[in-house]
Amino acid sequence: MTATPDWLRRPGRHARDAGRETEKRAGRVGDNVWVERLARWGLASRGLVYLVVAALTAELATGNRSRQPSGKGAVEAIASQPLGMGLVVLLAVGFLAYGGWRILVAVAGPRYGPGEEDRPLGRARAAGQGVLYVVLAAGSVLLVSGAATTTGSGTARLVATVLRWPAGGIAVALVGAAIGVGGVAMAVSAVREKFVQSFDRSEVPFSLWRPIIVSGVAGGVLRGAVFALIGGLLVDAAVTGVPGKAHGLGGSIVTLAGQPYGLLLLFAVSAGLALYGVFCVALARYRKM
Repeated sequence: MTATPDWLRRPGRHARDAGRETEKRAGRVGDNVWVERLARWGLASRGLVYLVVAALTAELATGNRSRQPSGKGAVEAIASQPLGMGLVVLLAVGFLAYGGWRILVAVAGPRYGPGEEDRPLGRARAAGQGVLYVVLAAGSVLLVSGAATTTGSGTARLVATVLRWPAGGIAVALVGAAIGVGGVAMAVSAVREKFVQSFDRSEVPFSLWRPIIVSGVAGGVLRGAVFALIGGLLVDAAVTGVPGKAHGLGGSIVTLAGQPYGLLLLFAVSAGLALYGVFCVALARYRKM
């Protein structure tokens, strides 16, 4: 058999070498103590947002619909408190830090993201989370500057635009199915307690380990259920051609209020998101970095 000429092998070898060099550079960035501290602050900020969304969901259950239980609604709720704008700035730094760290994980691999991030799908997920939180950081800055808008459903407007494209309905349905499957995967991963490999067990006090497990499982399952609901609503919007049926986090939670046993569902989601918020705070303190 004729050997492959060196000039044909060289481009692939150069690409692999470039990829390894990029990982090494990302790794050197990750070794910086301030990168670790900012990443932990980002995780804590994420937990705070989930706790506020849980509180807004509980408010919704009691009949107060003035603010949507979403990431944006949580930031607006924080901003309305005394010294709230200062806290929003700190949250924006946290979101940016968390987003940057997740992008670092996507580039550097399992060294800075123990667990599923050592596989291509895990790296893609980390990159997607990174982009999402960078956008949330930008939204927080816009809120502080007064440039943010609060009118209408951004999700519905985006879906309406995509539905006008050729095969737009298929695209929306595929995205909705992917989010729905992702939500189910989140719940299954939580039940299987896959998150335990992300913790530095030597640092976790014995008395806190069981509460961390409970909050990770229960919070992860209910968080996964909410994302599965978001995906299902997107598929429904694609099938019926009604973009108004598509909702993000806040709108999807609001739809539960009109369902049978809606009050019970809202309180269950509120409790689950609160537990997940507590879990994120614990993860910020004890995660392997």
